[in-house]
Amino acid sequence: MFDIQARAKENIEKADKLAKAKNELNELKITLEKENKQQYVAEKIKLINDKALNESMLRNKRQELDERQLKIEQDSKRKNELYKKWDEISNTKLEFDPDSFVCPTCKREYETEKIEEIKKQFENIKAQEVELVSEARKKENDIQVVSGATISSKSIVNAVNAAVNLFNKMEG
Repeated sequence: MFDIQARAKENIEKADKLAKAKNELNELKITLEKENKQQYVAEKIKLINDKALNESMLRNKRQELDERQLKIEQDSKRKNELYKKWDEISNTKLEFDPDSFVCPTCKREYETEKIEEIKKQFENIKAQEVELVSEARKKENDIQVVSGATISSKSIVNAVNAAVNLFNKMEG
């Protein structure tokens, strides 16, 4: 009987060791699964954050590209406008009848020196406008200055031409 009892006791001890080993194995399994799940979640979060960061950077780069393309278009239009203004100013002529260049106020014919002075003033104004347009092509912020100068200079030229034409009609 002792033999059966000793064997039973051994079997119980082996069963206890086996149960204990199974528990340790399950605990180890749970611990490893927990660690792996934490690592997986941490990696997944990192990848999601990296993806969001990369998408944000991509959006920013696309926006920068769009802004730069728009700026190129605007600058190209501005350049063409300045070229047109430059051509317009360069082709502006002081028109008058050389035989009857008279003062629009007192209707007296200008002296030769005065005619030359008016021509020089016109050419100086024209040269200043050309210079302004040339500089504006180099500087972005000077466009409004050029427009204002062009308008005022054109006004002077138009006023002189109108006065000369009016006088010629009155005499003619």
